[in-house]
Amino acid sequence: MAVKKIFKRFFIFIIVLFVLLIGALVAIPYFYKDDLIAAVKDSINETMVATVDFKDADVSIFRSFPNLTLSLKDLSIIGQEAFKDITLYKAASTDLTIDIQSAINAGDGPISIKKIVLDQPEINILVLPKGEANYDVSKTVEGAVEKETKFNLNLSEYEIKDGHFIYDDRSIEYFMEIEHLNHIGSGHFTEAIFDLDTKSKIEALTVKYGNIAYLSKVKTELNAIFNIDTKQSKYTLKENDIKLNNLKVLVDGFIQMMPNDIIKMDMKFDAPSNDFKDLLSILPAAYIKDFAQVKSSGKFELKGSVSGDYGGEKETYPAMDFVINVENGKVKYPTLPMGIGDVSIQSKISKPQGSLNHLVVNMPTFRLKIGADPIEGRLKLTSPMTDPNIDTKIKGLL
Repeated sequence: MAVKKIFKRFFIFIIVLFVLLIGALVAIPYFYKDDLIAAVKDSINETMVATVDFKDADVSIFRSFPNLTLSLKDLSIIGQEAFKDITLYKAASTDLTIDIQSAINAGDGPISIKKIVLDQPEINILVLPKGEANYDVSKTVEGAVEKETKFNLNLSEYEIKDGHFIYDDRSIEYFMEIEHLNHIGSGHFTEAIFDLDTKSKIEALTVKYGNIAYLSKVKTELNAIFNIDTKQSKYTLKENDIKLNNLKVLVDGFIQMMPNDIIKMDMKFDAPSNDFKDLLSILPAAYIKDFAQVKSSGKFELKGSVSGDYGGEKETYPAMDFVINVENGKVKYPTLPMGIGDVSIQSKISKPQGSLNHLVVNMPTFRLKIGADPIEGRLKLTSPMTDPNIDTKIKGLL
């Protein structure tokens, strides 16, 4: 009988403890919800020159037990002054996974953020011709003592769901747009050197430079591991699998942030596939909805490298060397009456370290047939920035 009483009391104790624990887990978020919301708004507004707002906030412990999840609904950051009414950031939901102990002790130390999830974010980065950037929103008060932040990033994972990203740098006439981005990244962010494991899918990638579209709404997939050295500000691309529409590309190398606003880089590019149709798929307006029905044949070679320094007071550019060759290329679109055949291209784009004016585009051979009509020629371009020198000859019937 004594044994039965012990077990009975033990189970009653367990049940009561479980009920109290569940009650505490439900109650804690409501006890600290106002404090968390106030801490978030205060921290942001203390450090930013922008209009920051969100409609609501939800706190839950069950979504990421034993941590707290703080979800900010319709968070927006709108620029001021030169960037008045320009949206820097907005999202349907911005979720922060927070260490519960640091939240409870928010008055004694920083709140530790362990995970960030952005749902349908729109990020719009704008750089004006003279270099002013809308992301430079930190308050600078002369003679003020910098306050310790109330948040501590202790990330191990982040995620972007259906994001839209624009980078418009009018100081160098560079534009990039990423539509419908889904991205996951994970790693030991608190370590000085760690691997960042990423998976990305982009429905449409557009890249323009000097009003020339080099990529136009290209479907992109990237699975890559980056080695990040925070002490040296060095980012090395390790294992990777990149696909641009139908074209697979391998990339190897690193980018490093150096003093005096210089970016040091050493990158190599190669296309393991040599199907002419895959190269054709990344050309602006060439990739269509029924691209699978496009008939094509022929081989191509794509290799390149970018090595050296970018930036600095004298605005130097790294050395580059790219080779694109096509042999016996043929293509026939299903909606067009005639095909393009006998495509033969030999081309090289190169420049040493220094000014873009040293860029040389050399295409000694260019030949194709549209139906039965041949077109052939050559092209060489030098000193493109100051006094473009063009040596070309084109002969054909179109």
